[in-house]
Amino acid sequence: MLTTVILNAQVVKQNDVVASAGATLSSTNLKIDYTLGEPVIELASASNISASQGFHQPELYATAIEESQLEDLRCYPNPVSENLILEIPASYTNSFEYFLSDINGKIMTAKTVYSGSNIIEMKSFAAGEYLLKVIEPESGKTFESEILKIK
Repeated sequence: MLTTVILNAQVVKQNDVVASAGATLSSTNLKIDYTLGEPVIELASASNISASQGFHQPELYATAIEESQLEDLRCYPNPVSENLILEIPASYTNSFEYFLSDINGKIMTAKTVYSGSNIIEMKSFAAGEYLLKVIEPESGKTFESEILKIK
């Protein structure tokens, strides 16, 4: 029995890395290439081709968290698996609005709450990072916290 196997491979014409950020620095006898999210742990070379092996990050998200203006609000447990508790001190008599969004900014849930212990159900959400933003509408003051959902 005769079997024919045809293989196609990608041909690399240059020593390029596709990345969102990085640079090449060179002088007469030194060349350094770097990319964001790819720390080099090994460099393999053969004739005029070199390949670096590192930790590659296919998706990189940056989440800016503002400095909290409502420092006495608390949310726990963090990381959370089922219910997140948003604790608002009794000294606050105004209502608050909270917004829980995923890492891409999509609002997963929002609600108006008052002082005391407020439960935010997260059992049905996928594991990952979320951002909780609490706003006091009358003053415009905010509280933000990064939440890690597990399981």
